[in-house]
Amino acid sequence: ILDRDGTLIVDFVYLNDPNRIEYLPGVFEALRRLRDHGFVFCVATNQSGVPRGLVDVRNLDEIHRRIQAQFSGEGVDILSFH
Repeated sequence: ILDRDGTLIVDFVYLNDPNRIEYLPGVFEALRRLRDHGFVFCVATNQSGVPRGLVDVRNLDEIHRRIQAQFSGEGVDILSFH
């Protein structure tokens, strides 16, 4: 189980724009190495900006969809976001 912000992507406080996703250096290679050793991945992420009205849930869903697609394209499957 991985955290999203500061682990996979740059931690922009209350990321609400899917176009601002920025991946941390080396994250794809690191997860491919873990994958090669039998690990599977889920992301647990506390997005307190949603109930505060700072992050639109539709944008959050799109952010997660794009992250999942990017990792898949890099050969790493993220099973789910919670």
